[in-house]
Amino acid sequence: MILFAILLDFISLKNAIEWVKGGDSMIDVSKRLNELMTERGLNTYSLARKSKLSWNTVRNYSVRNTKPTLATLSMLCDGLGITLAQFFDTDGNAVQLTSEQQHLVNRWNKLSEEEKQVFSSMLDIVILNKE
Repeated sequence: MILFAILLDFISLKNAIEWVKGGDSMIDVSKRLNELMTERGLNTYSLARKSKLSWNTVRNYSVRNTKPTLATLSMLCDGLGITLAQFFDTDGNAVQLTSEQQHLVNRWNKLSEEEKQVFSSMLDIVILNKE
C-alpha cells in the first residue's frame, strides 16, 4: 500500500480513484472524508485548521462533493493523521503506520529527489554498520 501512495504522485486523482476500485466504481471522496472526520471527532473547522486549509475549502469537499486535487487531498490526509493509501482503503487492508512511522513518511515527502537519494544512502551505511 505504501507503493500505492507513491504511485498516486504520477497519476491524476480521478484515475487513482478508479484504479483503487478496479475501475468498477469510484470512491465517493465526500462520503469518505465525512466518515474519517466522524471517526476522529472532527468538524469542518477543526479539520481545516489541522490541514492548513480554509474552512470553506474543506466544506466544499465534505458538503458539496467537490473533488480535491491530489495536493489538497494529501493536506486533508495530513490533517486526518492518515496516508493517502489509508484514505482510499475502505476495506481496512492498508498497512497501518505508527505515529512515528507516519512522522517519518511526512518528513520524507518534503525532501527533494536528490535529498531522498542522499538520505537513503546514509541509511544504508548505518544499517550495514549494524550487521
